[in-house]
Amino acid sequence: MIKYAKMQVMSAVLAPLGMNREARRAFSHRHRFDYTVRPGFLYVRSRAISSRCNDNFDEFPAEELEKSYRTFLGKPVFVNHNNENHKRARGVIIDAALHKDSNADGSKDWWVELLHEVDAVRFPKLAQEILNGNIARTSMGCDVSHSICSACGNKATTPAEYCQHIPASKGQRLYRTTASGHKEGILIRETCYGLKFFENSLLVEPPADPTAHFLGVDASGLDKTAAHRTAFFFDEAKDPRFTEVGMGEDEDGHYVKTHRARSDSYETPEDIPQSEVDRIAATGGLIRMFAARSRTPGEGQQELFDASPLHVDRSEPSKAGTWSAKDSPIDYDEIGRRWPQHYGDPEVHGVDASPDGPAIGEAANYLAHATPSDPGGDNHHVSELEFHSERVHPSKIDYQRQDRYDGRVSHAREGYRDRPDDVPPVVLVHRHGVYQVADGHHRAQAAHLEGKTVRAYVAHSPFPHEPSGDGDMAPYHGAQPSPGRIASLTELMQMEAAARLPSEPSEHPWFKTAGLSHHHIIDAWNDATPEEKAQGARWYPDAHHVAKAIAKLNPDIKDDKEAAHKGAGVLSAYSPQQGWWANQHNAARSFINKKAVGKGEGIMVMGSHATAAQKILDGEDHQSALKGPKTQDFAHLIEHGGNDEEGKPSKRVVMDRHALSVAAGRRLNADDVKGFPSSSRKHYEHAAETYRTAAAVLSDREGRTIPPHEVQAVTWLGQQRRNATGESTPGQKGRDTVQRNQKEQWKGLTREHTPQLHAEPPNSHVSKKAAR
Repeated sequence: MIKYAKMQVMSAVLAPLGMNREARRAFSHRHRFDYTVRPGFLYVRSRAISSRCNDNFDEFPAEELEKSYRTFLGKPVFVNHNNENHKRARGVIIDAALHKDSNADGSKDWWVELLHEVDAVRFPKLAQEILNGNIARTSMGCDVSHSICSACGNKATTPAEYCQHIPASKGQRLYRTTASGHKEGILIRETCYGLKFFENSLLVEPPADPTAHFLGVDASGLDKTAAHRTAFFFDEAKDPRFTEVGMGEDEDGHYVKTHRARSDSYETPEDIPQSEVDRIAATGGLIRMFAARSRTPGEGQQELFDASPLHVDRSEPSKAGTWSAKDSPIDYDEIGRRWPQHYGDPEVHGVDASPDGPAIGEAANYLAHATPSDPGGDNHHVSELEFHSERVHPSKIDYQRQDRYDGRVSHAREGYRDRPDDVPPVVLVHRHGVYQVADGHHRAQAAHLEGKTVRAYVAHSPFPHEPSGDGDMAPYHGAQPSPGRIASLTELMQMEAAARLPSEPSEHPWFKTAGLSHHHIIDAWNDATPEEKAQGARWYPDAHHVAKAIAKLNPDIKDDKEAAHKGAGVLSAYSPQQGWWANQHNAARSFINKKAVGKGEGIMVMGSHATAAQKILDGEDHQSALKGPKTQDFAHLIEHGGNDEEGKPSKRVVMDRHALSVAAGRRLNADDVKGFPSSSRKHYEHAAETYRTAAAVLSDREGRTIPPHEVQAVTWLGQQRRNATGESTPGQKGRDTVQRNQKEQWKGLTREHTPQLHAEPPNSHVSKKAAR
């Protein structure tokens, strides 16, 4: 079971007015952490959890905190529990301390203090909100081995074992008459045991526990920042002139005014005269920005900068409100960074960002990816799209017509006449030969009425000629056809894969550039260690064993055949873009709950995962519920332990990115495989044939039958090894940390629910069990 609890965050310098004596004592009572300040980081300390009943009516005994508080170490810091994707981590917990205090009545007031390292370089707006005190709350997340109901003493290890009081009556009082005739009220609460913390989140919403205070912010690392071009934070208390002033820098790193006449520059903010401050502030429409300072790493600082597992992107920060026709492709998150008040996400781009930003991203995803077979575009995400800056004539935009005197249209017309550079770009998707609108119908109409072209961020759909989710085709509002910009190579590959596949797979542009060959696979086999060959031979028999074991966590499933089928299907449903530990964990949780774990419930779960998994849990055949050849073949191989339905070695192969890298003879990144036509069975089999050819050659050479899936499993393990040893970047270190954390979560689940899997000596991919 998973629990979350919210805690309030307070100022590091001054205790808030109105605190009672106990609160002031707790506020001043802080642990002395021993840590080294690294350039570009904020160090935030908080009171994360206490031995009391919180406003969720979850109670955490003092003794349980003492056993578990060290599990906070190394866990990520998120915003608002958006923890399904490790890339959304904003920092890491680097230390924890347990305080053993007492309440006035002598009862235990034990609590955990955490030290968070927050990346201020990659997330400057979040850092500024922390420094300003606008983000002032935290909330921990933990797994619970079991809980006890205060009303009846029922012990529950899963939600299915809850009693009549939990969760239906949590927070209510149950009145009983004692032997002496007095009425006694018992608060119905859930006392939690076997805690294992997996994250702590920063919150932008009201606190659940106003007695738990955040204890300090150390910003000394910000003035040491080693990045070449990074954030420098104003102390507005020292110079309040800059509270609402946008700032920038020129080529020499000098501070400059942000209005159009950028003629003067100044070496420091203090050098800017008040008259200039007034002119800057009066330019209108400026949001608060960080003034930037150019610096180069000092002696030894670059090593410190590279040491962080969170520094996976050291590109220069984009400037808010910028648009250029020369922009290279950017993603939707970058659009949000540039225009946070229109396309931002409050959880990513700060509390001042538009709450509509995520919905606009979903609209772009729908316009680009919805098809009759995927009506909502749920199998895709806006992050898959690359956006290009284009100037588009409004006659080519399929915007919804409004009354020309509509207030929003009139406002946009005024903007195009008087301040055209201040009108935000629209977000478009080119599909069916026209530009469709994810956001900006009123601006497009206003531009048409004013005879202006529209600044736009445009994504090209990988399904340019396929009907939308409702079966219709644009234009819907009379836009004139337009071929649009020439698609990039990546977009071309996606279009070819989705809708215009050549009749001969070898002629497909992706295969022409990838250079897949069975010779590369044989080379990888020759490079495999004896242990990798032994593990590869066991991989699918072991996975078959795991599938049956986790499926039977649902007590309604007793038959081995049903367990293998459903277990394999659900494992495969949760496998895309997922590590094996999390894959097993999410599948097992689904059988425990008798319901597919959804987004925010498991480990990095996507909506498409849960949709397919639920269909399989409901009895649909996994070959029907799973839509791609890769997941279909993965499920089939797991279900039958590497064999076909007749018990003979299967010829199916799972062609994921690692398998493609082996066949290509080099490591392929995410962009390299975007154009692989994985949804086409014919083209997928063209790639898989390289493994079947390699298997035939190796079988002849070694004098035994080596199935293609065994060749794939062995070389897949070798590719994983080469990836791990060949890259020691911060990004790889971060992925390693995530894998370790996910492994621990899986081992915790097996310890509780499947001891037969927990007791077996694990390897890095699957619990070992000798093939019979």
